[in-house]
Amino acid sequence: MDLYTPLSQALRTKRDYLKALEDMDLHTVEDLLLYFPRAYEDYSKLKRLMEVKEGEAVTLKGFLKAVAAVPTKRPRFKIIKAIFYDELGSVAELVWFNQPHLLRTLPTETPVFVAGKVEISYGKYVLHNPQVEAAGEATLHTAGLVPVYPEHDKITTKWLRGKIHPLLPLASEFEEILPPEILREEKLMGKAEAVQKVHFPTSAKSLERAR
Repeated sequence: MDLYTPLSQALRTKRDYLKALEDMDLHTVEDLLLYFPRAYEDYSKLKRLMEVKEGEAVTLKGFLKAVAAVPTKRPRFKIIKAIFYDELGSVAELVWFNQPHLLRTLPTETPVFVAGKVEISYGKYVLHNPQVEAAGEATLHTAGLVPVYPEHDKITTKWLRGKIHPLLPLASEFEEILPPEILREEKLMGKAEAVQKVHFPTSAKSLERAR
């Protein structure tokens, strides 16, 4: 596989997703790697619930339980709720709208990272549509500076993160356009590294250099 590999060969996905990518004028690995984030969510703050302020975007570590679908009066409108609790026993309610697949995929009774904006409602901590990842996995959605991409049709930011991240090693194939002496003198990041760090920066400083 290289930068010119068609996305139909590079990605394991359904045909309608490939069609959506074509509509976005994304056809090859190179196209996808040059599809840059429009913003970033800052989930670099790993906190306990008792330390969180209302409206703060944070990452929490703990466990989930009581994942369930809540009946609504609107047909085809699903609300999924879960209870999050941390090592100190602090509790938050997690709420998702129209994501029934979470009933099958949310990990329970195993450590997880939960990222999102915390609200306080009637004395309870609440997070709407938070991101959840098992704590033992590489975190793409719940830690550090998390990329937010322009979305289109079926293509969501979360989907793009999951597809772009495995392709990042191929950024090493981008041709460097500046002479080595210029890179050294101006202390510039090379193109390959810049493409990688724009998608998944390791810090605010590395993101600024990549930009």
